[in-house]
Amino acid sequence: MDSRREPTPTPPPAVPGLTLALLTLLTGLWAPRESTAQYPVAPNGFAVEASGGLVSFSDSINSFNFGGGGSVGLRYTVSGVQLSGVVGYSAVTVEDLEASRRVWSFSLDPRIMLKTTPGAAPYVGARIGYAMWSVDVGDLNLPGATEAESEGWVFAATFGALIPLAKKWALDARLVFGVGAFGDIELDDGTEISSTEENGAAGSFTVGIVYSFSY
Repeated sequence: MDSRREPTPTPPPAVPGLTLALLTLLTGLWAPRESTAQYPVAPNGFAVEASGGLVSFSDSINSFNFGGGGSVGLRYTVSGVQLSGVVGYSAVTVEDLEASRRVWSFSLDPRIMLKTTPGAAPYVGARIGYAMWSVDVGDLNLPGATEAESEGWVFAATFGALIPLAKKWALDARLVFGVGAFGDIELDDGTEISSTEENGAAGSFTVGIVYSFSY
């Protein structure tokens, strides 16, 4: 009689709980997701946006000043036509003054989508708004004044594209080129400096996140 015994199979090593949790997480991250290509990137209805980027301002052909800025806006879309109300803030370093020019703006931004079908959609638009800039004048030898400011209007053309990220989310990348016309400079002590009107050119490249209330 053969007394040899069959070897007992070795059970597979148990998967530690942490490893199992990591595998589950990675499986979820790599799992196929619902495609955003089926959704219009600019559906009819309201959306909100927050953006930021690079800003440039020039008051002469030899003077270009750079800085950064951001904005928030509320947008309404109907049949590929959009209208946004935007509040923006930027700070641009003025080399001649060795100071930072702070600009608040309030604008209306109409634009037309060049493509309304699902997927990335380019657009063209315009901007018209009110703006106010201010700058510290502590280094300008103006007794009694600490800040100078001026108000005016801005007009610009916009070019960009909306890129879908998820069902209600999109990326908005745009270029803005425009001009500004500002009145006489006024100091915070009430003094107005005559003949200091200013015209200049401005440009920006910004990237924003858009959330749509539609769907």
